[in-house]
Amino acid sequence: MRYLIAALIYLVPSAALANVITAADVAQLNGFEKQLVQLQDDNNEIAKGISSGSTELECVLGLQRELDSATEALGAVKALSMLALTMRDKRDQDFANAVLEERLDHARKRLAIDRGGINLMSGHCSDSPMVVTKAQKATDLIDSLGKTYEGIASRL
Repeated sequence: MRYLIAALIYLVPSAALANVITAADVAQLNGFEKQLVQLQDDNNEIAKGISSGSTELECVLGLQRELDSATEALGAVKALSMLALTMRDKRDQDFANAVLEERLDHARKRLAIDRGGINLMSGHCSDSPMVVTKAQKATDLIDSLGKTYEGIASRL
């Protein structure tokens, strides 16, 4: 029994310092960032081929604004996740996790607003199948990103 208690005393500090954020989380966030950038690049190319002042261009630029917002929020979450991953001191980890939790909450709210903007824009631009298709891709990506945020937040 005495050895069991000694083993627990030895192992508890190690378990307490286990990072909540994993390298897999950061890799997943990197993947989302690449997908968002690719979608933004596609939109930029599409915008070049549309005449200025058209409703379709207005729609593509509106989608671009929503994607920019999601990308910016993702950048902050990714940076804080990377920081939290490197923390070795329990107090530092707790602080990094608290800041990350707050940022995730903000990012999830931002995604909901971005998603709403994309849905409104998609309805306004329903006469352009290309814009509707891009909007659907953006919505799917935002939904997946939101689920990832929720998964990370649930562990904090």
